[in-house]
Order: sequence, then structure tokens, then C-alpha cells
Amino acid sequence: MPGFKFRLKAVATLREQTRDRVAESVAEVQEAQRIVVEQIAQLQREIEDALRQRQQASIGIVRIDRLLMVQRHQLMLEAQREQAMQQLRLLNEEYERRRALLVEAEKEVKAMEKLKETQKARWDEEQLAAEQKQIDEWASTQYMRQK
Repeated sequence: MPGFKFRLKAVATLREQTRDRVAESVAEVQEAQRIVVEQIAQLQREIEDALRQRQQASIGIVRIDRLLMVQRHQLMLEAQREQAMQQLRLLNEEYERRRALLVEAEKEVKAMEKLKETQKARWDEEQLAAEQKQIDEWASTQYMRQK
């Protein structure tokens, strides 16, 4: 007697592959977020260092050229930090979009699993009914032979 065969196995496999690809894309965005957060932290440290240098350049004999250079460097770092923060906001939006796609893809995979379980349960019931019918026929034949 052949075993249970899920007729929509190919569809289920495609949905699982789609879910896996979406999960990979979510992981890619998370990695990009991590990198940008590290960049922002590094820029913040450099800005704080530039502030210290600016304060030191203001003590004692003030070298205007040094003070202006440090100030320009600080402004450049702040602009880079703002740009990185904007990039992080965009990545956060993209993460949410991809995460929603992942949730939907996971629902589709679960729906296929549920359908497979339902069909398997129905097949099991049909197999039990067929076996019971054979047993009943055999018992009926045995009973008729004994008469």
C-alpha cells in the first residue's frame, strides 16, 4: 500500500524557499544597521575628540588656523554623523518592510504545513476505514464458511 503523498509539496517547497530568501534579506538589513550604528558611534567619538582639541586650542596662545581647522573638522564629522543617522532611519524603515514580508511568508509556510497535516489526517482515516472494511469482509467470509 503506498504511503501518504502531499500533492502540493512543490508549492510548499516554493513557499519555504521564498521565506528563506526573505529571511536572508532581513538579515542583510540587520547587518547594514549594525554597521551604520558602529559608524555613528565612531563619528560621535571623533566629534568628542574634536571638541576636546578645540577646547585645548582655545587655551593659552590661540592659534586661529588650528582652531578653525579643528572646528571645520568637527562640522564635517557632525555632517557625516547626520548623514549616517538618516541612512539608519532608512534602514530601519526597510527592516520593518522586510520583516512584514517575512511574517507573511512565514504565515504562508504555516498554512501549507497545516494543509499537509489535515490531508495526512484525512488519508490516515481513509486508510483505517479501508483496513476496517477488509477486516469486516474477512470476518464476514469466515462467518459464512463456518455455517
